[in-house]
Amino acid sequence: CCGNNVGPYQRQRIVRFLLMPAVLVSLIGFHQLLVDWASASEQQITASDLPTVDFVVGGFPKCGTTTLLYALHKHSEIMIPSRESCALKDTWRKTFRVRQRYRAEVKEILDSTTIKPDETSNATTKLSATTRRVTGLKCPTAIYSSSYMARIREINQHHSGRPEVKWIVGVRHPIQQVQSFYNYRITELYDKKVWWKDIRTLSDIMSSSVPWKDMSDVAHQYQLYLQELVSFIQNTTTAMSISSSVSKQQQQQQQQ
Repeated sequence: CCGNNVGPYQRQRIVRFLLMPAVLVSLIGFHQLLVDWASASEQQITASDLPTVDFVVGGFPKCGTTTLLYALHKHSEIMIPSRESCALKDTWRKTFRVRQRYRAEVKEILDSTTIKPDETSNATTKLSATTRRVTGLKCPTAIYSSSYMARIREINQHHSGRPEVKWIVGVRHPIQQVQSFYNYRITELYDKKVWWKDIRTLSDIMSSSVPWKDMSDVAHQYQLYLQELVSFIQNTTTAMSISSSVSKQQQQQQQQ
């Protein structure tokens, strides 16, 4: 097809040129498969095996949240992971990746089949089918994340039709909180042996509008985030009222 005057190199270029559309079509088809799979996974943040959340220890960092976690974890009627559960506030990962991380964080809840022993008695009682313990999570920086709040609401709405969740928030003197949180972040970098990477001074953080590891010039202004939390709760309540009204109207129309 190429003639006798065309050399081997030219033939290779012609073949590549002719095959290129087929390769592009294949790549586009493969990409579409990935997009479809990701889209399907995106809708599964509310998978049936994710637990309903009754309360969140959601802030503020370095305000006693870990001490509270240890106390709640020992309670025989409370199920709460022994570590932080902050995957739901990630916004830069695909939702199905967030779901995978979140499932790993709440594995203790998913695997729990017995009521923990009460320290006042040595008895361990089997969890009956009708018994349900209060379920909670701890993420000190959840108060900074509207996506965390929205995803918790979505999970609860999926399971029970009621997205309510109680928030436990601790505060302390703002200056002490800022210094303690900064010291924690610096220690964390040294523990991970990346102390040479991306370290900013406290004065630089306080004078910049760009956050650094959940620290910013407004992160210690509790009233801003508490107001946002209240607004979120009010919006959720309004949405529930609207949804309830719509459901009642639909039921009335069906009855008529």
